[in-house]
Amino acid sequence: MSMVALFSSQAEAGLCGAWVVFWLLCHYAGQVPAARFGRLGADDFQLEAKHSSSLPQREAYIRRVCRKQIYCVVALAGAAELLLRCRRFPEDLLDDFSWEHQVLFSMAVGHWFVSLWEDCRSGSFLAGGLDNKALPGVREPAALLRQAYAVHHIVAVLGYAALLRLQRLAGIGTLGLVCELPVLFLNQRDLAHITGSGSAAARWFAERATMSQHWRFIYLSFCVARGGAAGLYVYSVCFSEQLNALNLTETCVYHSLAIFFCFMNYCFLSVLDAWYRSDVAAAA
Repeated sequence: MSMVALFSSQAEAGLCGAWVVFWLLCHYAGQVPAARFGRLGADDFQLEAKHSSSLPQREAYIRRVCRKQIYCVVALAGAAELLLRCRRFPEDLLDDFSWEHQVLFSMAVGHWFVSLWEDCRSGSFLAGGLDNKALPGVREPAALLRQAYAVHHIVAVLGYAALLRLQRLAGIGTLGLVCELPVLFLNQRDLAHITGSGSAAARWFAERATMSQHWRFIYLSFCVARGGAAGLYVYSVCFSEQLNALNLTETCVYHSLAIFFCFMNYCFLSVLDAWYRSDVAAAA
């Protein structure tokens, strides 16, 4: 275990602010790949005509996807480091808390805060190609997803902030980082979709075999990362006695975060299914 002292509350707040600035810089640095992908998709004249009034949102969405990919890579590497710190299971998932947790959890606070802003700037593209018939009873998938993402991001910010305040229950935050695994593949899908069927980024996605293989990776990573996290929560409730040592505040934070994100992941399966059916129809 690391013997480095924890940061103070003021330093934690400074870390969160620094990460917000960092992710904003990453967003605007994404102007380079956004312009590149925009040029690659420029031959798709129907796409350009359709989105001519929304080109700023389209560029903002591409920058959003590129920045998210950076976050996912760092989050997964950080989660691996935090899990390797654990020597006693499941005790360390509740009790272990270090400066590494502070750095990574403050990174998550900054990421989800910036994600709120990004979604507001690219809201019309959040549907990922879904029309008003893709989700039963939903006429505007983009509006629904914008609202759902906003709720998710706000709870994520508050949740990581609570973990930083409590300096316990680090396993919840660590598994939250692990849950970014399927997003690695979804970002590639989003990039292929937004840049148009004629772009280099989408060439591999136009073939049904490669598209189906990619979706197998999405579903497999979703089951491993998010299904595994849900399974650990159920195990902790049914078989672990460590939860008895939590005080009232810690118990409320632990169960509320776990139940909320399990529910959101369950609901998100219907969106994944709609995206999959849309991609199959487009590749057919």
